Amino acid sequence: MIRLSAFLFFLFSLPLMADTQVTHTFEDGEVISAEEFNRNFDDLEAAIDAVGGGEGSPSDGATYGSPVWVDSSGALLTGRGDFGTSILWRVNGSLETIGGVNPSDNTYTPNVTRYYSNNNCDPGGFLGIRLTGDSMWVEDGVLKTEGPLINSTELVYSLLYPESNGGNCSPQPGDPSSSVREVSDTGVAAPSWTTDGTQMFEDLR
Repeated sequence: MIRLSAFLFFLFSLPLMADTQVTHTFEDGEVISAEEFNRNFDDLEAAIDAVGGGEGSPSDGATYGSPVWVDSSGALLTGRGDFGTSILWRVNGSLETIGGVNPSDNTYTPNVTRYYSNNNCDPGGFLGIRLTGDSMWVEDGVLKTEGPLINSTELVYSLLYPESNGGNCSPQPGDPSSSVREVSDTGVAAPSWTTDGTQMFEDLR
């Protein structure tokens, strides 16, 4: 049944996959072995994954399922979480939550809190970050994630990112090492719509 479903999906995807090659070709009346038949289906499944960003696709940014986010013209941007405003994006073959959509202007917003050693949250006193429900966020056009716990026990101050949104610098008493982490750079470039002000809207596909 799985292979039949894959074959039907392939048929409806022919306009996008005209150059797909399979290992074996057959003539009318020729006896086909199960091994040859299955190998051709493996070729088709790999092509489907490459086009549609299926579960087996290793590519970054493959759009995932329904529901989705689209731009103002209805063009597909990426997958959407089942609840809230979360944004799904494929990174190194894994599906990740990389932020959300700001309801005030429908643009990308990272769900990360930044921590500082000074009471005005000056960048020179930056200590680390804490993600809020997501696995990654976008900063300077690159996907970033949590690194090791910081080794600091000083009083820290927090600021919702980004600072340009007018976040408040708030004191956080106690030991921050239980939640504040270093920043880890994935080295994966973020999609352009996270930084260019593209408006994002909910849709079903």
